[in-house]
Amino acid sequence: MNKIIAIILVGLSLSANAQTKDTALQIKGKLIHINDSISYIYAIFLDGKTGMDSAKVVNGEYYFKNITKATSLVTLFCKPPYAKDHLKQKNMTYFLSEPTSIEVISSDSFSNTQVLKSVAHRDYAILEERRSKYSSQLSILYSNQSKYQPAELFRKTDSINTQLSRMYQTFMEKNPASLATPYALERYLFLISNNSTAKEVAFAKAVFSKFTKVQTNAYSGIKIKKKLASYDIKVGIDAPNFIQKDTSDNFISLSKIRKNKYILIDFWASWCAPCRKESPNLKELYKQFNPKGFDIISVSLDSDKQKWMSAIQADSLNWTHVSDLNYWKNNVALLYKVNAVPTKILIDKSGVIIGKYVGIDNQQLLRKKLSEIFQ
Repeated sequence: MNKIIAIILVGLSLSANAQTKDTALQIKGKLIHINDSISYIYAIFLDGKTGMDSAKVVNGEYYFKNITKATSLVTLFCKPPYAKDHLKQKNMTYFLSEPTSIEVISSDSFSNTQVLKSVAHRDYAILEERRSKYSSQLSILYSNQSKYQPAELFRKTDSINTQLSRMYQTFMEKNPASLATPYALERYLFLISNNSTAKEVAFAKAVFSKFTKVQTNAYSGIKIKKKLASYDIKVGIDAPNFIQKDTSDNFISLSKIRKNKYILIDFWASWCAPCRKESPNLKELYKQFNPKGFDIISVSLDSDKQKWMSAIQADSLNWTHVSDLNYWKNNVALLYKVNAVPTKILIDKSGVIIGKYVGIDNQQLLRKKLSEIFQ
């Protein structure tokens, strides 16, 4: 996804129900030493209401008024959206602003823009300045990715993203009431989404619980609420993604495995007698339904790699296996709130949980469910 579009999509706003005619975001723009051929400025307001707008440039000045009670991420373009170069840095600028009167002064190009009189943008600009250091590191890393093995590239990328997530965390801890905090929390959840820990999720929930009504109803606030709901594991919610190592120390991602398949996440362990007893039944299900679009990823709560691998071989479990060898503190088990093994979670092709089966007494229910799906 284009970086600029990605930035637009994570902007802040309030829901349409919160809008009122009594408030407005007014933008008074000025162009200094910029090409005189610019006759219109185009704007996108991400506030849950307004789409694209345009304003005529008169004597180097332009004006937008957006009737909203929302905190908006605004993107301005000095080229029309159909122009091939309208997304170039010199032709656009973006900023966060609450409903107030602000001034936008662009000198030489849109890449050199000052936003005045917006408290929301003040904090947003701080975040963007701090983020830029990590973004530069990632850009350098990706430009030289051919020098690294996939596992090494992942470790380096993960390290940078971890530092970036901690930056957002520190900002939220110090600025809980900031209008930019919903944006920071939304970015934080995005960064940890591939391998969230129970501690990180608890932190995010604690921050969200203290949001004001304005923060909660912001565009990012609405996204955050939905994301946090996905961590309350139950039928009907999106299965949280995770990454963990397989028996060969390769990183395996749930999101990549589940593409266009029904996936059973099987929580087990080599030391779990009921799990081992259930292995023949699981093998039957795999043999019967795998050709039709069914797959299994087994998450082991083992702490001894040799015992884990020996059990896989002894039981002839020929599908994907992952573990961090942290026993009951296995990160995926904590994420999915697993407190007993065997536990099985069935997700559909879109990643939604459609079944949860704890213990061996529910194996017939699982078979029935799969038979209905693949009848």
